[in-house]
Amino acid sequence: MVKIPTAKTDDEGVGTGEMDVAFDVIASKEVNERVEFSGFAGFIFRGDPEGIDLSNGLRWGFGVGVPSRKSLRFTAELHGESYLSDSVTIESPMVTPLLATDGTGPALVTDLNSPINATFGLTWQGSNGVFAGAGINWNLNMKARDKYFSGFDDRTGDAAGWQFRIGYHPGVRVYVAPAPPPPPPPPPAAAPTHNLTVRAQ
Repeated sequence: MVKIPTAKTDDEGVGTGEMDVAFDVIASKEVNERVEFSGFAGFIFRGDPEGIDLSNGLRWGFGVGVPSRKSLRFTAELHGESYLSDSVTIESPMVTPLLATDGTGPALVTDLNSPINATFGLTWQGSNGVFAGAGINWNLNMKARDKYFSGFDDRTGDAAGWQFRIGYHPGVRVYVAPAPPPPPPPPPAAAPTHNLTVRAQ
């Protein structure tokens, strides 16, 4: 996976403005045509914007889907990332555009907490390939607001997020083994033999 750096960091600050690259190994297995298990592991390289040192990380996750061959499926996943650095550092605050409207800026060092997310959802898929789903994602490793800031009340929505999706998938063909070749025809019957004897006088 490659993230193309199209964000305008100088004007809007909606992205890093640098390219990210991620590599994952994905495996899945269906058991008894009822339950599907899957898992992945990989690595992500994050591009550092000018003056900021971001962290790369090890990505991981596994999940289960039941029933695997019905129109309505329940999925549960546990996925996250292990950061290789324990903080994000602003190396040169003079070159970063990260300023609030009141002129304040971020801390020069921000501690990182590797995310661990639990996701639960339902997906419906029609016979024509159209599907729709909804789910909830919960960051198990996110601390409450009062752990970071004084004077703020905790909000459960900080760690939770809803997902809604609709799409189309044409499906995949089911492999059907070719029919075995017909048996060879039986060999022709052997011609009858006649033992003739002649007596002459």
